[in-house]
Amino acid sequence: MLKKLTSIYTILFALASTMYAIESLDDIRVGGIYRMDLASGEVLEGIVDEKDDTSLIIESMGTPYKFNASLIYGYTLIVSPQKKGTPGGTEFVSFKELLHRSGAVGRIKILITNGNIYKGIVSAVDTEMVEIDVGGSIIPISKDLITQISKIKIEPKRGPKIRVGPIKPKGPFDTVYVLNPEVDVYGKHLSPIVIMGKIESQDPDGIVILTPAGVKREFKTDRILRVKRNTAPTYEQKIKTYAKPLFCPGNMVLVDLPPGKDGRPFFKVCIDRYEYPNQRGNRPETNFSYDKAQELCNKQGKRLCAVEEWQWSCSGLEGYTYPYGYRLEKTYCNREGIQRMEPSGARLKCVGKFGVYDMVGNIFEWVTDSKGKPMLMGGPYSKCQTVSPGLSGAAKPQIGFRCCKSN
Repeated sequence: MLKKLTSIYTILFALASTMYAIESLDDIRVGGIYRMDLASGEVLEGIVDEKDDTSLIIESMGTPYKFNASLIYGYTLIVSPQKKGTPGGTEFVSFKELLHRSGAVGRIKILITNGNIYKGIVSAVDTEMVEIDVGGSIIPISKDLITQISKIKIEPKRGPKIRVGPIKPKGPFDTVYVLNPEVDVYGKHLSPIVIMGKIESQDPDGIVILTPAGVKREFKTDRILRVKRNTAPTYEQKIKTYAKPLFCPGNMVLVDLPPGKDGRPFFKVCIDRYEYPNQRGNRPETNFSYDKAQELCNKQGKRLCAVEEWQWSCSGLEGYTYPYGYRLEKTYCNREGIQRMEPSGARLKCVGKFGVYDMVGNIFEWVTDSKGKPMLMGGPYSKCQTVSPGLSGAAKPQIGFRCCKSN
């Protein structure tokens, strides 16, 4: 989708990024807004909520993502953590923080360039504008006019509890992928903005969605790239589905996780024995976008695998850390990625208990999470449980896929 020159830079960057992982998370500060360069080639921007010695949680556009330090190959601090508890008790908020929190910062005060002050609750926010509910009136304020944003401290009161702020919906949530108005130096739009929440209305003009933070956001049809409506099946529905017979083609493997054991899901699914094109001895094909991978699976009467399906196909009934066991064996799977990509099934020990090959090592693979979002699993330094965000869903030279099929 970029021009030829851009594609070359993308490939060079991807090859370089697989060589130099960061050594420590010590310099990353909780509360700061960072741009993270991931081993999968994706770029994730958001607020660091938590971290420990080996992993961190970053919140981007209202959605938290957790991943290991080994998947981070570089980072840039965009906004330093906001100062808490200044002498006057004021807590300031940047526009970027307001955007990445989907506006969920409680009551705020906005000072604009002409000296006017607006106090209220964020009704909607995007990269260009924030709408604030002031006493029932919605006031739109352009980002360029804002000189300062601060939180309004709510003093506790005795007596009955009073709800402050909007009502927050409960899951399951729908997901809307929105065109990012910001572009790179080549004029290409940056990764789509991912909005999660309850779709309240949808018509030919656009969508109104209520985020988990209780912020109502409206998007016109020309900005909407993809919509995923999600529902959580009941236990009875899952039992009925599990009870149906499932027969797998010769190039697929049946993964059967029966109900009754704590700490794991239950399902039956057919999964490709090898990475696409699912042929032993052939090198896996890469550089597919999430949508293209889904399309190629659909043409075979299949689909991309869900995160849980992929994980348990890799870890087996025992829940292994790696396909072959709990401990890392450096020679069992290809840990050099696309720098020395190997044919499918080349390493006989890189196989799980169900008989699926190369789920760790070689390349990253597209999967779908419970909210319908594109994610990545597998890869040179991953475990069976490692999930990396695939925000843009764009094609990368180190990303391929395998397909699943179920009732």
